Amino acid sequence: MFLASFHFPVASLGIIVPIGILILFVLYVLKSSFVYASGDEIITLERKYFGDHMPDGRTVALKNEVGMQARVLGPGLHRLTPFIYSTKKHKFLVIPKNKVGVVRSITGA
Repeated sequence: MFLASFHFPVASLGIIVPIGILILFVLYVLKSSFVYASGDEIITLERKYFGDHMPDGRTVALKNEVGMQARVLGPGLHRLTPFIYSTKKHKFLVIPKNKVGVVRSITGA
């Protein structure tokens, strides 16, 4: 009986919905601003927007260039500019004792 007589003001929805959308947007920006790598991970960065284009023949981008970045992020919490970088986590490669690891370079000498 009590719920049937309750009247929710429709005018307040005009304020609640935009505030809810704004809160969700702020939470999304905060989530995309931080990235965490555990102790056995490394993070590679790819810059998507807002930078110079790489010269022809290069495969790794330097600072302020669009493309796969030369710098990587080690274990820990890191802050990034949202929407500019995409990140990818990789596990460290552990080479057992009495084994040899070979590194191939895709760029440089």
